Amino acid sequence: FLSSINLFILFLKLFIKPIAFLILIIFITNCHKSPKCWGDKEKNSGIIVRSFNPCDNCNVIVNPDSSYVINSLEEYQQLSNLAHSNIAICQFNEINFNNYSLLGKTILASCKFKIIRSVDKNETQKKYTYTIELLQCGNCVEQNKIDNWILVPKIPSGYDVDFIFIKK
Repeated sequence: FLSSINLFILFLKLFIKPIAFLILIIFITNCHKSPKCWGDKEKNSGIIVRSFNPCDNCNVIVNPDSSYVINSLEEYQQLSNLAHSNIAICQFNEINFNNYSLLGKTILASCKFKIIRSVDKNETQKKYTYTIELLQCGNCVEQNKIDNWILVPKIPSGYDVDFIFIKK
């Protein structure tokens, strides 16, 4: 009887603990449960006024390799040529281009993600830097299109905008 108890304890030590550890690892790296995904999904910093959706009832189909700096109503209307909706005519949200500029860059992410956007202004170099940092969580295969449209205070004439995308 004693040897069967010892055999059972040996079984627990050799098999159950590693299996439990493996299940825990799978649970933590799962798309929805990864600790890297806990907390706010999106965060803006720097001189960003707010995130902005150009069109509530449609999708703006843009190339992920493209970046957009929109400073006028005319440029914004050109963006409407890239809008698509299956159910209605696209209605673009209004922007006061006397006070704001619209910056945008679409990226692709797999699985679940967190995104940090930041815009910094360098007056000496007459340059804005829009940094998008993507943290992917878990081991999923699903693809997500992430539009990173933001409003910033009006960008003065003569300033450049650099877009930096960091994928972790």
